[in-house]
Amino acid sequence: MLSNSAHGRGRLAPQVQGCNGFGYNENMSEMELSELSIRTAIMVKGELLGVIGLAVAPEFAQVARFDPRTGEPHTSRWDDHRKARRGFINMLRSSCENGWDVIYDGPPLAG
Repeated sequence: MLSNSAHGRGRLAPQVQGCNGFGYNENMSEMELSELSIRTAIMVKGELLGVIGLAVAPEFAQVARFDPRTGEPHTSRWDDHRKARRGFINMLRSSCENGWDVIYDGPPLAG
């Protein structure tokens, strides 16, 4: 079972049912988002583990996702950071609607 403590501002959820209040962290303020250069969401569906990540660089932003059923990562790149962040949130929302549970949403975990 996961604990509720995490390094940095990310959050771990011990038992996530669908996209409940923990969910994909839509409540993260724009200021918090702008401070993150990388944001990672880890999701589970049954015994599958999926990842969606947002990386922001000065010139562009990129969203990458990995669904183990496809075996291939998919990336999208934007010149507009706000569009990339919206794309990240939309991918998380869509994943939740398709039965994935978000177990972590925040900066990459180290360790």
